Amino acid sequence: MKKFCLVLFSLVALVPATYGYQITALFFDVESIFQTDSMRASGYVGKINSLRYLSHVGHLPCQEDLFKQLKGVKAQSTQVTYNNNLEMPLIFSDWLALLQPSSKIKDTIQRYFTNKNLSDIEVKVLLAVVSMMLTPQHLADTQKVRSKMEQTLQMLKQKGYKLYLVGNWAHISSMKSEFPEIFRYFNGTFMSGDIHLLKPSAEYYQYVLQTTGINPSQALWIEVESKFKSKAQQYGYNVLGYSSDDYRSLVNGLRQFGITI
Repeated sequence: MKKFCLVLFSLVALVPATYGYQITALFFDVESIFQTDSMRASGYVGKINSLRYLSHVGHLPCQEDLFKQLKGVKAQSTQVTYNNNLEMPLIFSDWLALLQPSSKIKDTIQRYFTNKNLSDIEVKVLLAVVSMMLTPQHLADTQKVRSKMEQTLQMLKQKGYKLYLVGNWAHISSMKSEFPEIFRYFNGTFMSGDIHLLKPSAEYYQYVLQTTGINPSQALWIEVESKFKSKAQQYGYNVLGYSSDDYRSLVNGLRQFGITI
């Protein structure tokens, strides 16, 4: 009997830590499904302008430059959010939550740049990036579906899970037009531009759960942004954070919650 108990204990110890999880719904952040196509995005800046920027600043145009230059722009929103672990300027929170029209935000940024000590090429390139971001069709054109994500959604859907697309995106209609085959897998979408709330605020998660009627213990949030993952965990939610460059990290993470694909 003692030997039997020891063997049973050993078997139990090998079972993955999935006990207690009864996930019925998965909430995929938009960034976990889509990624920026750098070649297409750079096309809106132009190769010559990018090289001129490099010559003047010492590096190619980057997100960090834009966020740094716009940090002091006055905005209506007080909701702080992040992208690539960088705190976004509040004027972009206004855009993501549709608190101001894109045209007004663009004008505000343009006037702001004229009063800063920036070179002509810096202003030209940064404004080109802003214009691309704030034009829904152009922003959608710079996106592509992450590798293997469509087949992942298909498998999860076939297994009976409810799937939702969530995150910070101003005009999701342009993405629906660009990628209709992806959106057919989702039971619903909750974008900042529609609900005027930004991740990772607690109010955002509460709104989504209340609207869908999903029990928080049965919901799994899929994140690639580490700031979102840590916040959601602080709120007590089930969160799977994975490296977007490592698909196996998603597969292994799902397995920890009792989900196999």
